[in-house]
Amino acid sequence: MSTVSSSVLSALLKADAPVSGAALATQLHISRAAVWKAVQLLREQGHPILGTPRQGYRLLRDSVLSREGILRFWPDGQAKPELAVLDTVDSTNAYAKARAQEGAPDGFAVISREQTSGRGRYGRHFESPGNAGLYLSLLVRSSLPLNDAVL
Repeated sequence: MSTVSSSVLSALLKADAPVSGAALATQLHISRAAVWKAVQLLREQGHPILGTPRQGYRLLRDSVLSREGILRFWPDGQAKPELAVLDTVDSTNAYAKARAQEGAPDGFAVISREQTSGRGRYGRHFESPGNAGLYLSLLVRSSLPLNDAVL
């Protein structure tokens, strides 16, 4: 999701009434056309956004999995975690491992609706079809010696 689309979605999630495109543009320091394009992109992704002339945009009950949708429930005053929300991924665990090698912080989470190559215990294949569950891996950096990790 683009930064502009993410910002528009966040603003609509926070709003309790329709927000005009002009107000969104002013609030987000972008053009009115950029707001319109972001709304179109969000609609294509499945976000139910109602646009009413002379009233503005309103997000209807949103059931699309998104970082913004998750973080809106995050407690105020607490640092927001680094979070990757994906429609599909080969494996949330493999994705988290790759990001860990790139320096992702402790607490980094990967959430996906589908895994194409999920693995369970002992490397067994793990069925994780789309829209049948949520699949999550969490990066935990521990100070324990590797020998004690299983404790």
